[in-house]
Amino acid sequence: MRSADVRHVLPVGAASAARQRRASGTPGVWSGRLKPALCAALCAASLAASAAPDAAPNPGIDSVNLSGADFFAAYTHSDPAIRERAQLYLLGVMDASEGRSWCSYRIAKSVTLREIVFEHLRKQPAAKLSRRASSLIEEGLQAALPCKEKK
Repeated sequence: MRSADVRHVLPVGAASAARQRRASGTPGVWSGRLKPALCAALCAASLAASAAPDAAPNPGIDSVNLSGADFFAAYTHSDPAIRERAQLYLLGVMDASEGRSWCSYRIAKSVTLREIVFEHLRKQPAAKLSRRASSLIEEGLQAALPCKEKK
């Protein structure tokens, strides 16, 4: 680009500032440390964006209508982040159903409750695991810790 063309691209006064920098040898905005940093940031963003579609498929823990099979796959997944989401889902189901269909946190510790759920789901046939995870979790807890009728 010729210096005469710069006037049409840059705002008023910027062309003369650019000419003064070139004449004095002062680096502009795109030289020095900013240029390598910007290139590194753009490369990192590009790599992250290109890696995302190739990532392993999510076992379905983000679904509202989560199946027992998807929950069990997430609950036993090798990735700690996926297992943690499954455990949080389990805590939500336990919190919503405690005292209504099973009793109670006072009887069993949370580690025992998780083991009850794991064993219950592990023993289920594949056809039953297609049901909603929350109902299967509740069913397992209810079988192990039923609420006693008040007289």
